[in-house]
Amino acid sequence: MIDYNSILVPMDFSPAARKAARRAGEVSSLIGAKMTLLHVLEHFPEDTPNNVIAPENVDTEQFYVEQARTRLIELRSHLDFDDSTTAMEIIVSTAVDVVASPHSAGRVISEYATQHGMELIVMGTHGRHGLLEAIGSTAGKVLRTASADILVVKP
Repeated sequence: MIDYNSILVPMDFSPAARKAARRAGEVSSLIGAKMTLLHVLEHFPEDTPNNVIAPENVDTEQFYVEQARTRLIELRSHLDFDDSTTAMEIIVSTAVDVVASPHSAGRVISEYATQHGMELIVMGTHGRHGLLEAIGSTAGKVLRTASADILVVKP
């Protein structure tokens, strides 16, 4: 078996991404790899509900980065695995990171993996119909550009 030391889990907070995070945690527990949950802020939506709009006196990008970081930390604490002892070790050692970028998430994920020496990327797919759609645009971009091995988890 290949000995991965670091696993990157791109997270868009979808059910597919959450399933991939659980699968990555299972792999991590089997081989003792460190895990990183990554969220990429590609842009700031125009139709943002009032309850998530940054206050006027706060840097907008930093506001959204901190919101995403809080969601990642919450998600990390709620990851559930079969072995509770190992699960706690994984949860505690799992890093979280948020990158705000004008580039596509697929590009940022591939670059992040290279820059941080990630050896395995575990990501979900939204499972639309057809081969290309089943992989998804972000997963497809990562598959084409990443230097790390990739595990795509079906929904």
